[in-house]
Amino acid sequence: MTDGRRMSTDRFYGGVENRLEILFDFLSLLDQPDADSEWVSREKAINWVHTNTNAEGSSAIERHLNFIELIGLIESDDSRFKLTRIGNCYLRNRDPLVLYNCLRTGVKGFDTIVRALAIDPQTDDGLMELLVNNFEECDMDTSGVAKRHREWLQVLGYVERENDQNRLTNSGEAVADQLRGVSSLDLEPDSIYERKELHAKYGGSIQGGIAPSNDEPVVFLFMGGTGEEHGYRDEIQSNGTVHYTGEGQVGDMEMKRGNRVIRDHVEEGRELHLFSMEEEGVRYVGQFMYAGHYLEELPDSEGNLREGIRFKLAPIEHEGIKAPPESVTKYDSMESALSDVRAKLSESEEKWPRIESRIGEEVIQEWSHALSGFKPSDEVPSETATSFDQIRTIHEALESELETRAEELGVGSLGQSSPGRTLFLTSVRIIQEDQELAGAPLTQPRLNSILRNTYEVKEPSLPKIASHPVIDHIRETAPAVFKFTGPPDYWLTTVEYGSVSFEDRHEKRWEELEKGDVALLHSRATPSNDELNGKPYGLIGVGIVGEKFKKDEPWWWDEYEDGDGRMYTMVASFDRLFLTGDAKDIDTSRGIKEKDPTEVDIELDALTENCLETEVANEICASTSGTEFPAQGMFARFRTENGEIDHDRPLALIEAMADELTEVSPINPHEGYDGSVPEEILDGLHFPNDQGKQILEQVSTAIRSGKHVLLTGPPGTGKTEIAERVCEHLANESHPYLYSGFEITTATADWSTFDTVGGYMPGESDNGGEELSFTPGIVLNRLKDTQSGVQSNELIVIDELNRADIDKAFGQLFTLLSGQAVQLPYTVDGKEVELTTYQDVFGAPLANQYVVPNSWRIFATMNAYDKTSLYEMSYAFMRRFAFVRVPAPELPKGEDAERTVEDVVFEYADAWDIDISRMEAWAVGRVWRETNHAVEDRAIGPAIVEDVIRYISQHPEEELEFHLTQAVISYIFPQLEGVPKRKRIVRRIADVNDINSTLLKDAAREMLQVNLSENE
Repeated sequence: MTDGRRMSTDRFYGGVENRLEILFDFLSLLDQPDADSEWVSREKAINWVHTNTNAEGSSAIERHLNFIELIGLIESDDSRFKLTRIGNCYLRNRDPLVLYNCLRTGVKGFDTIVRALAIDPQTDDGLMELLVNNFEECDMDTSGVAKRHREWLQVLGYVERENDQNRLTNSGEAVADQLRGVSSLDLEPDSIYERKELHAKYGGSIQGGIAPSNDEPVVFLFMGGTGEEHGYRDEIQSNGTVHYTGEGQVGDMEMKRGNRVIRDHVEEGRELHLFSMEEEGVRYVGQFMYAGHYLEELPDSEGNLREGIRFKLAPIEHEGIKAPPESVTKYDSMESALSDVRAKLSESEEKWPRIESRIGEEVIQEWSHALSGFKPSDEVPSETATSFDQIRTIHEALESELETRAEELGVGSLGQSSPGRTLFLTSVRIIQEDQELAGAPLTQPRLNSILRNTYEVKEPSLPKIASHPVIDHIRETAPAVFKFTGPPDYWLTTVEYGSVSFEDRHEKRWEELEKGDVALLHSRATPSNDELNGKPYGLIGVGIVGEKFKKDEPWWWDEYEDGDGRMYTMVASFDRLFLTGDAKDIDTSRGIKEKDPTEVDIELDALTENCLETEVANEICASTSGTEFPAQGMFARFRTENGEIDHDRPLALIEAMADELTEVSPINPHEGYDGSVPEEILDGLHFPNDQGKQILEQVSTAIRSGKHVLLTGPPGTGKTEIAERVCEHLANESHPYLYSGFEITTATADWSTFDTVGGYMPGESDNGGEELSFTPGIVLNRLKDTQSGVQSNELIVIDELNRADIDKAFGQLFTLLSGQAVQLPYTVDGKEVELTTYQDVFGAPLANQYVVPNSWRIFATMNAYDKTSLYEMSYAFMRRFAFVRVPAPELPKGEDAERTVEDVVFEYADAWDIDISRMEAWAVGRVWRETNHAVEDRAIGPAIVEDVIRYISQHPEEELEFHLTQAVISYIFPQLEGVPKRKRIVRRIADVNDINSTLLKDAAREMLQVNLSENE
């Protein structure tokens, strides 16, 4: 690198813990440029910094932004800012290596500090002394420069700090390995080499521009030559960085094979070495480090434009690395080290029994098994970690003796491994080879990873602390934990919809959020609405994240014209939500725009009551882990100093709030459904013409108009499947803020109000005896969570509804479904159980109340042919339902029509992804047609035909007659049981050419009590 670099860094904003989050938010702002521009105005950028950080003055903001521009994340002109290509890369991938290379190519001293910490831990004063000794311009008396460097390294997760000592993390060690070298390569920059000899000595393919080696931890990169003929364009910049084109001759380049190896080389412990292709050979340019990548439109080898990957590579200079003493041999490969050590041990009078005699062959056998499949920085099971701990412990115990013994034997060093470590490595390898132990060999990269503890161990244990539903959830599932910060009036809308929102520029944050993650809700002191009073500054609640969805209408204050014009299109709902304030004083029947400022102020007082103030949260976090609460920025993920998920601080904070937290319903019973169900939910089902679309339009209209839905039609037309898919879409995709789930059940003739509404059941009393208590039935259980008592809104699908005696099964629900409250002859806490509507309740329902939300619906199905043979539904009951017909498809009657019955079968088979022949389609089609046309108003739907087709497709076509007959008996005959004119249907099926009529008649006599005589 050329040294036009500066000496000092700038902290930007935030502490060590949340600086990256604030930087990310700022870069996200620049990723949403002003209209018709690639830029964001300087005024908008500075205002954002003022609003979202503790910035004090414009001059300081300008200084901080100039620093971010200096290191190459952003660029500017007089009045605006935008992301650079590398800034965009960092925003998209958040790779700390990209930011580290931005820092080290813009500021001196980072590599110097990392190299020093790879040898020994250092204080800030020690690091400052190191910088002063290495850089003439660094002549400060205090450690301020070193401290700011160290803070950035902490922010990146490369350095951790304990008792004023700074030491490298595993990620920092991986970077240090690059700086000091992990391979045995001995190459001189600007020297010419024969590529063939280079690969013969160090490995790697002689073909292509990217050549990873299996023999050495290196990747060889070649530029120039014939590369430009294939659209490659490589450039060395004036500051020493290189823009290098990835591999892939035709079509868009992808991040795989050689391209992935470049990106991941530090994580995998490989060095990047760059050469330029020249007539006399390949000229060695030097060692480099991945510093980011971007996409650029480039021609491919056929001259077509495609999306190419361009890597930014930053040079590594090996100044300050001490070479081993000349008297000590340096091995150029593992093979030469093994050969030399083996010879020296055999020549030694004492031989070398120590490793094998101290450890034992069985232990080394266990090590070999543990090493199978292991790559540096892998995640390993606990039993493998135990073996690795043993390797590390034994090496540490023998380290001093190994160095002495290596010196006596004249053992050299392999790469950056000391002679003692080399002796340990080769001794274990010799035992593995001589004893032919099963498993994997101990290699230098594997040993380095084990000794530096750079691997992850599965199933981390979490501290045991006080119980609370969210605490239990964290302990059991180890989720990511976030902090969301917003103005106090923002959180009123969160309570109304049980959700948090994201702007488009935070789409990556929204995508990273997963169901089951935990969010701490942090309220600022100043509301968005200037007409409101200030509120306490602190934590007001915690939630467990549920489903994610998108919306297009305004909910939050800032989305309305009176706000700042933002749009929060991306939303994450909560499965469970807990607040420190008094939620019963918050009116969720009206949105924030419908309330005057006085009302909102009163509700905000209730919401922020008993909050855990930020100052107290800071003290709790500092005493727990030494790091304060991440108050700045809109979003923050709780992490430890080494970048791992931090559960200790969130658990301590939730424990501190636990006594004040009250669970509230994440769904709003007052909100109505105002949407439409998309046709895509029927993917995999086939409906002719626009029949599927029309069915969903009828269902959507019924839900919007307040009706329950009854799907009716022949058996096998997909009624239950449609109902289930609609409920799945509403509860888990489009409207999770309205619906908390759904349940499917099948009605029976035995149903009574005890099954649907509930009744008294024996239970254990406080004194150990038995007592009767009210237990809700299957319908009431959809309206309230049985464990927490919180309002819920689960849709219910009742299959084959008219199998139940409606009057006996639904009783008091008649009144409730008509929109009126009703009292039940049972009590809870001494009060009659009350079934009521959302209009009659303000706030959370009492223990004895079951509230029907505005959007709650019953989805029922009914086979049309059952309506005369089973219980009839009264007109009073039917009035509460919208009947949606799901008919069987019309089957062509003639053989010469433009569309035959075979064509219909093929259409359905294609939709079900079943491959059948024309003969099979012909036979199944005729069976279907004869079944549906034999008796008027009696038919079967496609689902039953699908079962038939799947059955026969498993057997040879030449056995079609037998297997088609068996399929008819198995799948169609059960649908005919009890049908008055079933004899006519069976006779028509028996006349189909590919049906074994004898087998069919025998089965009909046994199963359906139908006797078909030969002369009939």
